[in-house]
Amino acid sequence: KGDPIPLVRRCDELLLKKQIFPEVFVALNQACGRLGWIESRVMACRAAVDLEPEKCVRRIALAEVLIDIKRPQEAIEQLERALALEPANGEAQTLLKNASVAETLQRGNWEDTTTSFRSEARDS
Repeated sequence: KGDPIPLVRRCDELLLKKQIFPEVFVALNQACGRLGWIESRVMACRAAVDLEPEKCVRRIALAEVLIDIKRPQEAIEQLERALALEPANGEAQTLLKNASVAETLQRGNWEDTTTSFRSEARDS
């Protein structure tokens, strides 16, 4: 709840001592999130997934970050792997739907507010 920098330093110290545990990367993800260090969050989540690839929760955390930074296709890949591990995981199912919508919007330029279907029809 306080300053996240000491937590980042502590995680760095542990990693320098080769104490590589998933919990270190989870804590680093949280601290970096509070600092707005997006790519560091991705790195931390990927490391946690690499250390515990069978844990659905690690993949979900990575997918959440990827959705936040507008990389929905990568999020979809992680969520599909998570659902392969736990098909009934409601959180992963919901995130997969959200990531699929985000990917469709991104691919189709649906967020482009300067054009509409009316203007497109009129121009053709």
